[in-house]
This record gives sequence, C-alpha cells and structure tokens, in this order.
Amino acid sequence: MFRQLRSKLRKSHFKGNVYPTWGNGSSRNYSELKRETPDFKYCVDLLRKNDKKKYMAGLLLPKNLQKPYFTLYAFNVETAIIRDSVRGNEQAGRLRLQWWRSAIDAIYAADNGRIPKHPVIQLLQESIQEHNLTRRWLDRVIDARESDIINTEPPSSMAAVEKYAEHTMGSILYLCLESIGIRDDTADHVASHVGKTIGISTLLFAVPHLSASGYVSLPVSEMAQNGLTADQVLSYASARAARNQNFPQEKLDRLGEIEEALTGTVFTVACAAHDHLHHARELMPSLPKPAVQVFLPVTAAAQYLDELEKNQFHVFNPHLTQPNSL
Repeated sequence: MFRQLRSKLRKSHFKGNVYPTWGNGSSRNYSELKRETPDFKYCVDLLRKNDKKKYMAGLLLPKNLQKPYFTLYAFNVETAIIRDSVRGNEQAGRLRLQWWRSAIDAIYAADNGRIPKHPVIQLLQESIQEHNLTRRWLDRVIDARESDIINTEPPSSMAAVEKYAEHTMGSILYLCLESIGIRDDTADHVASHVGKTIGISTLLFAVPHLSASGYVSLPVSEMAQNGLTADQVLSYASARAARNQNFPQEKLDRLGEIEEALTGTVFTVACAAHDHLHHARELMPSLPKPAVQVFLPVTAAAQYLDELEKNQFHVFNPHLTQPNSL
C-alpha cells in the first residue's frame, strides 16, 4: 500500500532543498533580527524555541514579509501552547483565550486604552493597521484553540482534522498573504491546501507526545477502518515508554497487532496530507509570484511525510519524534 504515497512524494513540488533561498539577498539572519525592537525579538525567540522549522523558514523570507510572518506565527504559538499549559483545566484555558479575544476586540475597535502591552499584541496591532488584516482569520484561530481545550476526545473524522487545520494553519497563511497585499482566489486555494498539509503533518508528528499525555489525535473513523481504538493507541504508547521491560509473548503479539493497525491508520492520514500537497503543487504555476514565499513552511511538512514513509509509517520511531523532525 505504500507505493501510492511513494509515487506522490516523488512528484511533490516541495521536495528537494527543504529551505531554498530566494536569491534576492533580502533576508536577515538571527543576529540581524535580534537588533530589531524588543517586541519583534520576542516573537522571533518564541518561534525559535517552540517551532524551530517555521523559525528557520522565516529567516529566509524577504524583509517585507519577515515582520508579519514572525508576528502571526508567534500568535499561532501563543494560542497553541495554552492547551498544554492549563493541563486539562478548561476554565483556565478559556479565560486565557478570552484575553486574546479581548485584545483583538480592542485593536479593531481602536481602543488603545484596552490594548495590552504584550509583544505579540503590539505587533499584531501594527500589522492589522498597516495591512488591513481580516479579523475573521484571527477569530478562527482562537475558536479552534478553544475547541481543542473543550474537546478531549479524538477527532471524529478526517473532515474534522481538515477543518481544524484550515481554521488554524490555513487562517495564518491567509493573513500572511494579506500582509504582502495578496488577495487572490488561487492563492487562497493554495493556502487552504497547504494549511491542511501542515496541520495534518503536525497532528501525525504529535501522536507520541499527545499519547503520553493521554490524548489521541488520530481520527476515529480512520482508526476504525484499520481496526484500531484510542485505548489501544494509549496502550501501545505506554508499552513503548516501558520498552525495556520483559513482556510476555502474548502481550508482544498483541502489541504487534496494534502496531500494524496503527501504521495503517497513519498511512491513511498521511495520504490525505499528500492529496492536499498535490493539489497545492498543481496550483502553484498560477500563483502571483510573491505568494510563493508565503508557503515556504510546507517544505518541512513534506520532508516529515517523506521521512515517515521511509520509516514505514511507524510514527513512534525515535528518529521521527525529535523536535526538529517537523
């Protein structure tokens, strides 16, 4: 069954050098970015610590895109890490997200007295005012993060996974396009597919980490198609964590069956990511030229999917769980 995905990988527009240069010499390295304002340095460092691949991609972008890029992805990180930081405390998580909602309310209402002196908020205000960013995309990110805190069960289907990816990564990409003055239907279609590619790949990468916390991120429908349950994923993750123990043969056999169902599920989900990558690749020639740079972060997702295929879709393989794998 792996031949299907291998063929897609070979045809991917985003294969090759994971971080190509744009050849215009206009990007800035970390040393140069550190000399920017403290607010901007905060955003750069936040990405450097929490999302190394997108940080690396940002270093290669033209100067005119770097500031909104790091600002928007810092906003993405700030809202994404709330779930882990509140550790199941739904009320605390919703209160923290409401703080972000209120700050964005104040920005769009031009109520400077209510705008917090927070680095990301301050730069968001600049980007919103300078580029007339669409508020709906920011609201969708927060709404998606709130649903993440409220819903502790696995997503019901691939459609639910794709919706979440569209509302998070897709929204950030739409805002990046707007920040360089691109409001184009084709570019939006590519952003939707690229957002889903990155979102689904991130979900797969997060499976071991989330399983250790008692949460299964794989969609229920795809698990069911492969004879897998969420409890079995958690059981497998627990066994992997205790892999130095001497399990009886019966348990080893059972774990082997779970592993087979798990790799089948991961393969199905990975194929969905590659379908979106393929559609994005087909539309690339029709893009306004400046739009291409916005989609640079997808190269890391494509690389991860390639490595996942090389490792026979064993998502718990230690080689794939390193922080720099995605």
